Amino acid sequence: DVSRSMDFGSGPLTKFAWSRALLAALSWLAQRQGDRVGSLPLGGDLGAAVPPSTRHLPLLLQTLSRTVPDGTAPLGASLERLAELAGRPGMLAIASDCYDAPAAIQRGIGALRARGHDVMLFHVIDADERDFPYEAADTFADLETEARLALNPDEVRDEYRRAFAAHRVEVEERVVADGAAYLAITSDEPLARALRHWLEHRRRPERGRCCHSA
Repeated sequence: DVSRSMDFGSGPLTKFAWSRALLAALSWLAQRQGDRVGSLPLGGDLGAAVPPSTRHLPLLLQTLSRTVPDGTAPLGASLERLAELAGRPGMLAIASDCYDAPAAIQRGIGALRARGHDVMLFHVIDADERDFPYEAADTFADLETEARLALNPDEVRDEYRRAFAAHRVEVEERVVADGAAYLAITSDEPLARALRHWLEHRRRPERGRCCHSA
């Protein structure tokens, strides 16, 4: 996911930088196992897509290193576009902060599943956007729309946390209902947990070949 909201980070890494490292690691693992690997920037320039191939790991890593989170297309619509463009069925690893309506995300995941793809969604969350730890009244800016809103954090924190948690749960329920795998993970966690989750998922005997989507 190359949407602008992925450029947020309260720790050493933004959500995008963490996701990029995750997908690079997954691609390396897949290539080591003889799988084809490719990438497509969700919400960004489709010209930066790398078609799946057993020889494309160097190109994929180089492309990931140059990619920046400046996309504007919603996640759900981007997933539906990916379903139209993806070739033969494979495994798709999708890293996103999931800032779209859960129903729209479900439609996109459903379109991929309908075409036979095995999908794992990594829901990448920054700890500060989950916990909203801010104390001083300030003006907060939406990275997607650039809209600005003056807020007193103490007055909205509880309601914000409830809304954030409800959105995450609904995304998970809808994605899992369509047969995809899901993992919510914060961008201050080591990659090991996400990699282990992916490898455990791959060990299921019905899984197919690999193709990664950034």
